Parts: sequence; C-alpha cells; structure tokens
Amino acid sequence: MDTPPEEPLGLNTHKPRRRPTGFWKRTGALATTILTTVGLTVGGAAPAAAAPDDDSEALGKFLGGQALGVNLDDLAEVQGALAENPSGENPLVTNPLGVEVLNALNIDLGDGLQLLGENGVIQLGAVNQYAEAQDSGDAYAASGAVTDQGAIAVGGSDSYPSDASLNLDALLPAGTEGLVSDLSLELGALSSNIEQLEGGEAVSDYQVAGATLNLESPAVGDIYTSLLNTVDGLQGTLDGLGGTLENALSQGLDLGGLANLSTDVTFSPPNLSALLPDDVIGESSGVTVDLTTGAVNVDLETLLASDDSLPNLNEMPANSELLSGEVLAAITDGITQAVTDVVTEIVTNLQDTIGATQLGLDAEVNLISGLAGIDISVNADLQSILDGESEGALSVQLTGLTGLLQPLLNLLGLGEGSELGDVVFNLLGTTLGGTLDVLTDLESVVDDITGPLATEVVGPVLGVVNQVVAVTVNAQPEEGDLGPGTSTVRALQVTLLPATELAQVNIASSTVRGTVAEEAEPVQITDPSDGETITGTSVPVTGTAEPGATLDVTLGDQTSEVTAEADGSWTTQFEDVEPGDYTVTATDGATTDSVDFTVAADDSTDDNTADNTEVNTADNTDVNTEDNTSDNTDVNTAENDADNTDVNTEDNTSDNTDVNTEDNTSENTGENTDVNTEDNTSDNTDVNTAENDADNTDVNTAENDADNTDVNTDVNTEDNTSDNTDVNTAENRITLM
Repeated sequence: MDTPPEEPLGLNTHKPRRRPTGFWKRTGALATTILTTVGLTVGGAAPAAAAPDDDSEALGKFLGGQALGVNLDDLAEVQGALAENPSGENPLVTNPLGVEVLNALNIDLGDGLQLLGENGVIQLGAVNQYAEAQDSGDAYAASGAVTDQGAIAVGGSDSYPSDASLNLDALLPAGTEGLVSDLSLELGALSSNIEQLEGGEAVSDYQVAGATLNLESPAVGDIYTSLLNTVDGLQGTLDGLGGTLENALSQGLDLGGLANLSTDVTFSPPNLSALLPDDVIGESSGVTVDLTTGAVNVDLETLLASDDSLPNLNEMPANSELLSGEVLAAITDGITQAVTDVVTEIVTNLQDTIGATQLGLDAEVNLISGLAGIDISVNADLQSILDGESEGALSVQLTGLTGLLQPLLNLLGLGEGSELGDVVFNLLGTTLGGTLDVLTDLESVVDDITGPLATEVVGPVLGVVNQVVAVTVNAQPEEGDLGPGTSTVRALQVTLLPATELAQVNIASSTVRGTVAEEAEPVQITDPSDGETITGTSVPVTGTAEPGATLDVTLGDQTSEVTAEADGSWTTQFEDVEPGDYTVTATDGATTDSVDFTVAADDSTDDNTADNTEVNTADNTDVNTEDNTSDNTDVNTAENDADNTDVNTEDNTSDNTDVNTEDNTSENTGENTDVNTEDNTSDNTDVNTAENDADNTDVNTAENDADNTDVNTDVNTEDNTSDNTDVNTAENRITLM
C-alpha cells in the first residue's frame, strides 16, 4: 500500500494571468484543434468495466474525463485505486497522488494553453484514492480529501488538501474585455465516497469545502467612476454655494425700488474627496465587491446558505449546476445589494457631512432714503435650513424710522418687519434643496449611480462566466465508471467552454458495485454420526462442503487434506485407529464441524461355530458350513442368501419345523413326500408347508393326533447337518445376542 508523502503537499499558488491574444479567434473551430500529450503513459489505468462475476468492486479515482478526445481515464499516471473481489486486488486498495504528479501532466489545449499545472487552467492539490471490495459483496470507494481508511477529511488535510483552482481568464471570449477581464474559481477540499452494502441501493456523499467565484469587471469599476463623478459634482456645487445663495436672495426679493439689499454669505465647503474611503468595498450574502478595482468575489457556500430557496453547497441534489439560473440570480442580487449598500453608505456620509456644514448670512434691507432698514442674520447648518428649523438660527432687527418701512412691507405682503426674516430663511432652504439634491433625495442619487448595475453590468458579466465554464456538483452518471450495474458519484464535473466542450474533467469520483455474495456451504461431517460405534481399525469419514473447498480433517494426531467434489461431497479414511473414544474435526478455515464417536475391537470368527459371536459376520459363507451344530443360533445371519439349497435335505427328520421356508419350492425332495411319511410323528405340526399341495393325503396318518403341537421346537435338532436348507424356518428368530 502506498504511503502519503512525508512532507505536506500543498497547492502551488498562481496569480491569474491574462489570456493569450487571439486565443478565441484561433480556437473558434475547436474540432480542428490538436491536443498533444507529451511524456504521458496511455493505458494501464482502471478498466472500463471490472469482471462481471465479481462479488464486489470499487474504484476511487480523483481525476478523469476527456480533453479534445483524449481520455484522461487512460493515463497511467493518474490511475485510481481499484479493488475487485475475487478477480483482482482486494479487499483494500489505496493510491495517493502527489501534487507534482497531477500538475506535471502536459495536456495542451491549443495556443500553448495547458489543461493542468501551474500555468494551466486547472491546478490541483495532492489527493488520496481508496477502494474496498469485501468477500461479503459489500463495496466502498472514496477519493480526494480522504484518509487511508476511506473517511472524508472535512476541509482536507496537510497531506491531502485536495483543493483545486480554475484560472479561466485565458478562455474569456474576445470582445468581452469590458465586462470581465479576469475570471477564476477557487475550490476547497474536494472529495466523494459511495458504498453499497448487503446488495442494497448505493449510498453516496460528496464534499466541496468552499467555492469562490472571482472576477474583475471594468463594468463594475465603472460604478465607482460614476460615484466619483457624483462626488465631484457635489464638490463643485458646494464650492459655489455662497454665490448661489446670494443670487437666489437677490432674485427672490423684489423690493420694488423702495430699498436696497446687501448680503454676505459665510460658508466653508467640506472636502468631499477626503470623505471617500481608500477601499470602497461592499458586502452582501457572501458577495464582496471592491468598487475601486472592479473585483467581485462570490463565496458560493455562504451565498447558498443565506437563501432558503437554494440548497446548501454540500446538500445539492444529484447533477446540480453550481451556476444555475437560480444561483446566478442570487449572485446578481448579491452584487447589486453589495454595491448599493456601499454606495448608499458613502452618499449618506456625504449627506451627513454636507448637512452639518455651517452657513452664515448677513442681509441688510435699507430704504432708499436711508432713514430705516431691516437687518437679518442667519447662522445654522445646511440641514436645519433645509428642514426650516429657524428657531435660534434667525434674528431680525428693525433700524431707523421703522414707520417708514410700511410701504415696503405692504409691497412684500408682510404685516411686520420681522416677517422678512422668515422670507429670507425659507428662500435659503428652497435654494439649498434645489441645489443639493443629495440632502433631500438620497435614494435618487444612489439610483443614479447604481441604476444600470443589474441589467447592464451584472447580467452580462455572469453571462460571460457561463460561456466559459459549467460546474456540476454531486455528479451521478446513469452508468457508473465500471460499467453496467455500477454506481458513481463525483464531487464535481467541470466543463470548459460548454458550447463546444473543450474539456470535461471529472474531479473526485467514487464508484462501486456491491452484491449479496452467496454464503459458502458450511463444512458438515455426515459419517460417522455423533455417538456411533465403529468396529475395526479403519475409520472412513465423509461429509459435505462448498464445492472445490480444501478441508483439513483431523482424527487424533492424524490430519488429512481433502478437496470437496463438484457436488460438495468429500471423503477420507484413517487407518490403524486404536479402540477408544474419538473426536473427528473437519474445517475449511471459515466453518468447522466435529463428531464424537467410539472405535471398538472386532471379535467375530470366520466360521459359524458353536461359539459364534453375537452377530454372524460378513465372512460367513453363502451356505452354512459343516460347523453348524445343534448349538447354532435360531436364525442364520442375513448373509445366508438364496444360495442355500432350494430343497431341504434328507436330514430333515421328524423334528423338522412347522413350516419350511419360502425358499422350499414345489421341488421339495422325496423325503417330504406329498403324503407325510412315517417319520411324521405325533410331534408333527398342525400344518405341513404351503408346498404340500392337493396330493397331500386327506387325512394325516394315525400318528397325527390331537396332541400334535402347534409349533415345532425352536431349535433344529442335531440332525441338521452341513446339507441344511437355505433358510431355516420362519419360526427361527435371532436369539443369539
């Protein structure tokens, strides 16, 4: 099993680079672009399908897919961890891939653009690959940020960060420079796992430990320019505010030639540029926008989590598009809100600063005669003047012969001289409101800055993104990577230039096929049976097991190795076994059976003698020997067969039994005549044999009397000689025990 590198493997950092000039023009017809693989080994990777008869199979493979017709799965440098049970390596296989291997693959996409590596479109961190195929049929696979035990390391690890960076600016379409100048997608630890247990449905999981879409947009930067223009306009207005107010008072007060007006405005405008922050950055729901640079960063995990209508990044259904229409709409809202929020914040700060700036006004209205006048003084901040809050800010003083002011007051429609102060104060407010709309209509000012953002900026920008890349999360193809009957899950599937499919890269794939493996036939001893007694020194042992299984059968200190036949039967024999109690054991390594039995000595003799054993042995001859004496047992053994003579010999005397055996045929000898002979004494049975036919005399002899017994004696007399019949009568029963 391979081991991870001793030193942590990290992902080389890479600053997004500008795309080569004319890339899109020269690669417009991508079908004609030639992809070269330099220094790569094709072949030796995982097969398209494992052995169909395997009980289980699993494949953990981090990198796969295709680029302009080159199958990345065929590259031996990035082959996965494949477990096949029983046809291949099993049950556990791991195969880590270092960052130097993943990023050293030279796959040219044309125009010098590499698919992988530091200067390529995709950079990858070190990963692990894991596969497990068990005898039981269970299968488990994992790839990416996983341990050597196949568990997902949440967020990655020092040894297996399993992160990825997609630098996509080189793929931006020509003519879109004004919308997007740089584009990248940063992905945290990527991993997937899948298992199929007990023949059930495959269960999968994946992890994408963060996904950030980064872009720089001159169009977004234009929003900042618009903001600066607004600030510059306000600054100019403030700088000329004193003159504007004096002109407004001069034009607004019609004194009818009765008096003269002199005004002196005191106002120090604030420096609005000094109010702008160095970094104009807006944030909203995972979206960060830097208006000073046009940079937009979208934390997709945070964005998705903040929207209840969207699934979380790591809870997406199978085959979900990371940049779907719904997600793009959420990004649009996020960018728009972030920009609006920061612009509103800046403009509000400007409003507050301008509104708090103090304004002083000294206005004198003197009659032409110089004999009377009205002095008006205003000292207030601009916001108070706009709000008409004159209390404490306005003072009016009548001078000279005030009675002479009445014609002027009549002309102005005023009842008292003090009312002229209110007229001046209101005229100042009206002028400020018309001049500084930032103080009266903040929303309109912000809208003027951000209004075209969603439709004219963000929408087109994200449209460019979708032309460059498509990302499928929790990708699950209809057929797994190991062929029919297998199931696959991928953390991501990345498609470059989706319209033409320049490349489709599978990242962090895991594949399994599990079954319910048939249980092996357990070992069983069928003979001898438990508690049986075996006579002799030879002990045969038979039984059943899984066909083809190799067994060790042990009796005492003897062990015999035996292989089960195709039907599962097996047999072996032990010789020279001494009498005694034994246990015989058979095992195939997985199952075991044992039987207790007894071995007894063989005491039987070869001949049927007067001292014959309890049971006549198989060595007894077909015909009872001359050694059958009057002490013989009631019934000869089962070994006495039909070879015994068909006819009872002349030695059958008057002591013959009641009924001759079934082997006595109609050819009964002359000694058993059709008529019972003189030897049939009063001891003769009631009935002669079934073979005594109609020729038998109607009346038994005088010797057959009422005293005739029902049954002849139990034992044949000493007259039974070596010519004895095949079977002694049915009345003979085994009594020898």
